[in-house]
Amino acid sequence: MDLVSATRHYVDRLVSDTTGMKALLMDKYTTTVTSLIYSQTEILSNEVYLIEQLGKPHESMPHLKAVIFVQPTRANIDLITAELAEPKFSEYHIYFSNVLPSDFLRVIASADTNSMVRQVQEYYADYMPVNNDLFTCQSPHSIQMTLSSETSHSSKFRHLYDLN
Repeated sequence: MDLVSATRHYVDRLVSDTTGMKALLMDKYTTTVTSLIYSQTEILSNEVYLIEQLGKPHESMPHLKAVIFVQPTRANIDLITAELAEPKFSEYHIYFSNVLPSDFLRVIASADTNSMVRQVQEYYADYMPVNNDLFTCQSPHSIQMTLSSETSHSSKFRHLYDLN
């Protein structure tokens, strides 16, 4: 499998499935993933007129649709619900880089009081493609995690597992 092409396919889909002028809102992790496979010029060619970090204050832009691409973390869910509480875009298309826990989906649904969310999808791009056959998850303790007994139950590494 070509990791760069696979990841590029996911990003292609999330910017091309939403037609018209749009803003791409990402977290630090997905910004890095996207920047490894796309230049800013290439993204702008897909009618993306603004690339911004989710949670950054910005003015109302009702002429743009928002495409949100983030990891499914509690912090990002909080940022999404804050954005939906005071919507600045005409509609929202939300993509997560990994499996979204159902309780997070319920939180988003409850926060969408203005019916601004058009879709929520999971695109499995929670890795950084270094080249066609190598990726990193940016986990500094990955060797220790794989060698530790009962790693998934180890309190030492619990915070790393909670990211996904």
